[in-house]
Amino acid sequence: MTCVSELSKQWKRERRDVKRPSAFEISPSSAVRWLQRWRDHGVCAPKPRGGSRSVLEDYAQRILALVDEQPDRTLDELVAAMHKRRIPGSRSALWRFLDRHGITFKKSLRAAEQHRADVARARRRWIRQQGFLDTTRLVFI
Repeated sequence: MTCVSELSKQWKRERRDVKRPSAFEISPSSAVRWLQRWRDHGVCAPKPRGGSRSVLEDYAQRILALVDEQPDRTLDELVAAMHKRRIPGSRSALWRFLDRHGITFKKSLRAAEQHRADVARARRRWIRQQGFLDTTRLVFI
């Protein structure tokens, strides 16, 4: 049984009572709107709420292309690049846009330089030389 048909039955039972939809703990005006919506559209679901959308969504492909072009840009650099291309938006609006699209600017736990041969060689040399340190001469500040 639908909520509207149950509401309608309750309403018929309490037709003369001022607080008709009291069993549902809603105002009479809400009950009237629900019944009208059911009769007019056959829908018992609530109307959609919100509905605002960002202006940046109109430029989504262009903004995402900017991010792909140079992924290590900061937010401020991205905003500047957007304004050069006449794409409107603020830093906070861009942040929310990128968040909605699942794009983050988190630093990795391992720097990209660690994969270079010269850096890896220097790291191995440093680790080997640690064994030769005289721990009695170390000063901790």
